[in-house]
Amino acid sequence: MSTLKTNNIEHLDASTPAIQVAVGGGVNITGVTTVGDNLTIDGVNRNITTGVGQTVGFGTDISIGGNLKSNGNSFVFPSSGGTLDRLERAGNILQVVQTVKSDADSYALVSGGLSANIIEKSITVSAGSKVLIMCSMVMMATTPSYGFVFNRDGTSIGIADADGSRFRATALGYSDPDRQDSTESITAMFLDTPGSAGTYTYAVKIRHASSITQTVYVNLYENDSDQSKLMRPISHFTLMEVAG
Repeated sequence: MSTLKTNNIEHLDASTPAIQVAVGGGVNITGVTTVGDNLTIDGVNRNITTGVGQTVGFGTDISIGGNLKSNGNSFVFPSSGGTLDRLERAGNILQVVQTVKSDADSYALVSGGLSANIIEKSITVSAGSKVLIMCSMVMMATTPSYGFVFNRDGTSIGIADADGSRFRATALGYSDPDRQDSTESITAMFLDTPGSAGTYTYAVKIRHASSITQTVYVNLYENDSDQSKLMRPISHFTLMEVAG
């Protein structure tokens, strides 16, 4: 058997070689390569076009780790951990943002009144997306019943239906009037549909259900003496954009 040894193969009318053979055996092909009637490989734009005009690549690199093979209309991956998906498929998480309140505060609130935003975070979403809100607030109050309310751009969301004179809230807590050093972690989740693409500010306000002015504490005890047995917690607020 004869062996042809060369580094480059170049057309007579070309200025650069179209095929380059590396020392290790690799072959670099520039320009467009046609394989029979069914496959064209464009080495310049990095596209692969089939005989029916379907293009893969669209001018970008294609990187495949492990084995990828076509099985009818499906892709089969080498392990159960493989996946192939589109970000915009309904239910996919597109982004996650969070803010944390690590300081401690107390708020004197009149009967039925809502506080200013205690914790807030903005998120920019695409059209059709939903926003999953997750919140945990460490609270107590000088009255047994208190809670917090979600809002989007100042409008309350995720609250109970109106029912007589009852105050509406997203989540509720309870303080034992006989314990001034007992806080409670109140949590809530709510899936909001903002309605259109844009930037939205989500926030948490707090309130109580007493008929007189009361104090609500966040990350703080009513009896907040400096003792090692009284720990300092955090409250946190997380937003997830969910593809619609």
